[in-house]
Amino acid sequence: MMLNKKSQTGFTIVELLIVVVVIAILAAITIVSYNGIQNRANDASVQADLRSNGQAIEQYYVLNNTYPSTVTHLRDSVKLKINKDAVSTVFENSAIYCSADGKFSLALLSKSGKGYYYSHNSGGVKEFPSVWSNSSTVLCPAAGGIVASDTNYLVTWLRVNSNWLTWL
Repeated sequence: MMLNKKSQTGFTIVELLIVVVVIAILAAITIVSYNGIQNRANDASVQADLRSNGQAIEQYYVLNNTYPSTVTHLRDSVKLKINKDAVSTVFENSAIYCSADGKFSLALLSKSGKGYYYSHNSGGVKEFPSVWSNSSTVLCPAAGGIVASDTNYLVTWLRVNSNWLTWL
């Protein structure tokens, strides 16, 4: 007795769907991981820029016995440099600076949405609080400080008074 078996090759639709679903899951995991890595890289770049620019401002002070007072001084004399690929371009004031009474503050907003600052007395780069209250400030002496204009600073970044200079 001979069986008439046809040999079939290929995949069933169920097998193909399973493969597509597995590939989609792997792609989603990869994208999420990549975004997290990219955000951490942006934050690290912004922090490094703040640290080196803060030190450059301190060197300017040692040489001139005053902190820079204009954007021209910041760009031409201090030569502030940042990785523009890491800094948010959503707001006009993503890079701000203030000096008064022999003190200064410098702040940058990362593309990740985190804000960082460096000042004469911060002891290095500090991160802004993730949730602001009306009392959250980074002071620029005699200038009123950086004050959040909303409890979610990602919405409006920061309200900056006229004593702060935008230098990006």
